[in-house]
Amino acid sequence: MISCKLIFKRIHENPIFITLASFVVIILLQVFFGIIDETFLHISTENPINKYPFKEKMFLGVILAPILETFICQYLSFRLIKIFTKNPIFIIGVSSLFFAANHYYNWLYVFIIFFIGIVLSYHYYSIQKISRYAFWLTVLLHAGNNFVALISS
Repeated sequence: MISCKLIFKRIHENPIFITLASFVVIILLQVFFGIIDETFLHISTENPINKYPFKEKMFLGVILAPILETFICQYLSFRLIKIFTKNPIFIIGVSSLFFAANHYYNWLYVFIIFFIGIVLSYHYYSIQKISRYAFWLTVLLHAGNNFVALISS
């Protein structure tokens, strides 16, 4: 019988499993915050990109934004923050703040995006230790999240 510890070890050593697990966590976060908003808060968390035609939303939200935001909020911010500290919690937290600040549509959206930024930054941090494809897998994760958000809106 395989133990849970062995399963988590194998997941943590495999970039594809980390990406899939991160995707599930991000989707669960979106569902959770969506339920909280619809049930209690009733604050529009609509992204301004929604006013564009579908093809433009696909290009901007699923291709361009994930590449640019991963480059700025994970790749560059990690390199810059590592100049001052090697503390992974600080690096992930600050890069998540950059990511959230880039999505300022209202306070709730920033709050939600901060948690998604934590998952994206942790994903990038974890994978860069074991694979040279950390950037592209994070782009793929971000693009997948944006695609699901686009299709479900």
